[in-house]
Amino acid sequence: MTDPNIATLNVKCARCGVAMTCSPHDIASCACSTILLDGTTRASIAAHYSDCLCTGCLREEQDRTTKGMVSGR
Repeated sequence: MTDPNIATLNVKCARCGVAMTCSPHDIASCACSTILLDGTTRASIAAHYSDCLCTGCLREEQDRTTKGMVSGR
């Protein structure tokens, strides 16, 4: 039997809608943990999205905030 505390969720990216797997109960195993975001990017994402973003969108958001452009999506 799978431990519910380490269950993964099949969700869609809140930004682009791509299907992805999320591991909120085991964040170290989640793909998003491989993306290092600065504080400005984290704040921007939190202000614009209430759910998880895929790694591609996380990278794009980091690039946008690094260049001073906040996503309008």
